[in-house]
Amino acid sequence: SFALFLGDKPQLPFTAIATGMIGGLLYTGHLADFSSWYYMGVLGHIAPMMLHQIWTADLDDPKNLWEKFKSNNLIGASITAWIAAGHFPGLF
Repeated sequence: SFALFLGDKPQLPFTAIATGMIGGLLYTGHLADFSSWYYMGVLGHIAPMMLHQIWTADLDDPKNLWEKFKSNNLIGASITAWIAAGHFPGLF
């Protein structure tokens, strides 16, 4: 995987990639004219989840890595939920 390619300390490169993804999500929200709910979700929920995954990953523990991999479903579901919240602000 890419993490193994990066060596013993992949956290900084992955944090940079995650920051780019969060920036892309924020820009997408701007282009789609989403409400503040979307931005609160991206910055207050999705970004912390991603950073937690990155900084708690143990490359020497396959079980830990598998749990991180499986938790990506939660990130995808969260993105979907916050898009809905941003698109339909009257629901909240």
